[in-house]
Amino acid sequence: WATWCAPCRREMPALDALNDTLGEQGVSVIGVALDEPAQVAEFIAELGVRYPIVVPEVVAGMRYLREMGNVAGVLPYTVFIDRGGRVAQIKIGELSTEEGLATSRRLL
Repeated sequence: WATWCAPCRREMPALDALNDTLGEQGVSVIGVALDEPAQVAEFIAELGVRYPIVVPEVVAGMRYLREMGNVAGVLPYTVFIDRGGRVAQIKIGELSTEEGLATSRRLL
């Protein structure tokens, strides 16, 4: 995600809900921000995001996106990884709370 990405901003409450609802069952939400660290820190404080956010160097972040299948660099981009560490599902575009919960429950 990035601070300038409007759909990313809109889906963050859904990701917080997913983390809060299924965290005790083993679901972990981790955000990967493609932005400047200071902007990210200000942004997550403003929105009250509760799940962990990593901020890689931008080139490394873009490389990670490609490795996760996002060759176009589209945001938001959500990757569901199963318990075996395999990519189980990919979502391009804004994720709803219902969609995130349904997919995560299926993978538990």
